[in-house]
Amino acid sequence: LAALTIIFGVIGSIAYWDVQKIIIYNIVTAVGVILFGIAANTPASIEGSVYYLIHDMIIKGALFMLGGALFTLTGTNNLKKMSG
Repeated sequence: LAALTIIFGVIGSIAYWDVQKIIIYNIVTAVGVILFGIAANTPASIEGSVYYLIHDMIIKGALFMLGGALFTLTGTNNLKKMSG
């Protein structure tokens, strides 16, 4: 299940050009990694999964704020339409 979640998240990230959707599918991939840690069922892997979960929540929150800032600056969430 964890491997399928990771594969689904990666394919979803590659399939879209929308910044918000890419971040969401990146979260799906992270959930798969966390599930791998929990499935290993050792104290170290569960502890690592919890630390990764906390770290990922902070980073993804910052990425969503950055995505909002990009939308405000460019007027679009589409990476193809953003230009410097």
